Amino acid sequence: RTPVTDVVYHMEDYYIGLLSNGILRASWDGSSLNITDSLDLSFTPGKFIISDSLLISISPNNKWLKIININSNESSTTLLFFKPKYNQELQVFGGHNNRQLLLPSQDGGLYAIDLEYTQVALYKPVYGHAGPIRSLILDRGRLYTGGTRTPLETYMIDPDGTPRYLNTFLPTLNNLRSLQISEDRFFALYPQAEALMELSIDSNNLSLVDEIYIDSNFTFDLRLPAKRVAGLKSLYGIGNSHLDVYIFNDTLPLTKLGILSVFSGANDLEVIDSLLVISTGKFALQVYRIYDDFSLEFRSTLNMGTRLKDLIVVPPKRFSGGSERLIGF
Repeated sequence: RTPVTDVVYHMEDYYIGLLSNGILRASWDGSSLNITDSLDLSFTPGKFIISDSLLISISPNNKWLKIININSNESSTTLLFFKPKYNQELQVFGGHNNRQLLLPSQDGGLYAIDLEYTQVALYKPVYGHAGPIRSLILDRGRLYTGGTRTPLETYMIDPDGTPRYLNTFLPTLNNLRSLQISEDRFFALYPQAEALMELSIDSNNLSLVDEIYIDSNFTFDLRLPAKRVAGLKSLYGIGNSHLDVYIFNDTLPLTKLGILSVFSGANDLEVIDSLLVISTGKFALQVYRIYDDFSLEFRSTLNMGTRLKDLIVVPPKRFSGGSERLIGF
């Protein structure tokens, strides 16, 4: 078995990155994945993303960028002369014939890579700041970013890919560890301030709605599943051996329900149907039933035999229906 580095679901096909320098294209026949094509790379694919017909991947050693047209298999490979932050989710902005990839640098700042120049990718620095960027989200034409030594800042993305500064939320508050967005509600984790903050946006300005105490020694990341259960959305603070469980909706403020013990640590989690599924450090999945009041009942432990670092919920097929599926790798 070859270890998997990433999985992307696009237009009812699965793209599976392999440690053996390749990407497989597969389809689901109702009971298993069937390999339909393969894309050869000159390096191990790390995180990758598909934008329209372009598959974009960065090598884990942060040296190479590969762009592949999944329709024609034409490709280009570029040597990067800056160090992108490898585990950051990739972000593409711009419209047709003007797509650019936004990459945070390990040394601070952002680079924009022109995806329309097919022979070799052109990139330029578009945002400079000291210290690594820990959180980067593009949402409705705005860029929200913050990091170890930088506060949470908002930028408008101009047509040429240049971020234009709008404002800063609490300029003296640094060390933003994680940022999640649900429509116009923002959740920002600040371990140094021992706070999980709920923010709202109004006329391009971020304002503080609420602040919840967190233990900075234990909670270090946030997860926000897309699925609602009984009209409620859920937010999870991930710690070394626990999950902080929060709920909210359009009328309910962020409310902490309690703490869920995960003694071996949580690698990732997802909500599918009315189930909370947690990938643990013990090569297993823990499954909880979510009731309408969002009380959680333990149901089972599924021993997987391997560590699943990421869980992905795949929607039903557009034309044939069916149910959601969960993929782990």
